[in-house]
Amino acid sequence: MQIRYLGAVMFAMFGVLSATGCATETSNGGDAPGLTGEQEAAGPRPPVALTNEPGRDVTAEQVGNPGSLNPLPWVGDPNRGGDRGMIGGGVAYAVRISAGDFVDQIAVAYYHPSNPDNQYREGDAHYATNPIGHAGGVTYDWEYCPAGYAITGIHGSQGQAVDGINVICSEINNPANKRYLPVRGANRGVPFSLECEYNGFMSAVHVRAGSWMDALQGLCATR
Repeated sequence: MQIRYLGAVMFAMFGVLSATGCATETSNGGDAPGLTGEQEAAGPRPPVALTNEPGRDVTAEQVGNPGSLNPLPWVGDPNRGGDRGMIGGGVAYAVRISAGDFVDQIAVAYYHPSNPDNQYREGDAHYATNPIGHAGGVTYDWEYCPAGYAITGIHGSQGQAVDGINVICSEINNPANKRYLPVRGANRGVPFSLECEYNGFMSAVHVRAGSWMDALQGLCATR
């Protein structure tokens, strides 16, 4: 059993931000949630994410090379656990997290924009990945950014694993406008806050896990 150390540092700014505007919906089976009438009026979002985009996996060749995805620094300990791979591949807009004392696993919903402005339009292909990490903890409902926003970073706390996370959403047309999904996991360890550079957005995640999520890395696409 891996030995964990516990920090006394709390989330500095975002512990109460779960009420700042990102909605939570009851999931439709394994799919990302639909929209309420109020959310539909705010602008289009993918109504239901189809599970498992056929033949789509992020490979090592797609990360860190010119014109490819830009990796954020690892959080947790990337020397622990097994490599569970990379999932995603579009404009990420929702997550489903399992967590208890630590974060256990994550699934990502994303879409392929039909226009270069990266906004979702009705008819754009949209998908939800299978969970990646270690099966355990409480599996929360799908939680997603408001209409017109995309996931642009991750915030939370870390030790020898990923103790707790919430994701950062930014408005696509004005990245200075941000919202935060609820914190999942524990409020302990060393805080971190990482965002994509050059007004980019999260496209995929890379996970290492053993008995929990040992390390998490966001993979960013430029606008």
